[in-house]
Amino acid sequence: MAKPIVINWNKLSDEGLQGHLAKGVSAAYAAFIDGQLIVAGGANFPDKLGFEGGAKAFYDEILWYNPANNSWKIIGRLPVPSAYGISIPIPHGALWIGGNGSTELLTSCYKVSLRYNRGHTPETTAMETSAKMDANNAVKANTVMELNETMGTTATVELTP
Repeated sequence: MAKPIVINWNKLSDEGLQGHLAKGVSAAYAAFIDGQLIVAGGANFPDKLGFEGGAKAFYDEILWYNPANNSWKIIGRLPVPSAYGISIPIPHGALWIGGNGSTELLTSCYKVSLRYNRGHTPETTAMETSAKMDANNAVKANTVMELNETMGTTATVELTP
């Protein structure tokens, strides 16, 4: 007989979330960076549900979860409100790739890390990619992308389903 898997979890507080963010968002970029939970962007229907005719809103806030007091803090902003992108962990950071804005698929890619000497301030480095992708189409097939960092270095990321 198989041994059952036990999963323990805790509900995180919405303390520190402002306005419509307190309702929760879907499709946010999320990463553990050096053991810190960082969540950015996302979308929701703030006024009424989509099937009731509600309009979808996209967000640009970058949030840090503080486990010491079970609260969230806005520590930065994305260049544009967006959701449905890809988050790939890398040493001491993450790559946030593509996604959707309110009107288009995005080709953006950001290398994200934290600056601890400035109170968990996110540092984002823009990278270039010609790929348009979101969470739905990026994992359909093996994809190799070259990401050209603004300083001229190149990283290759292989996405596999």
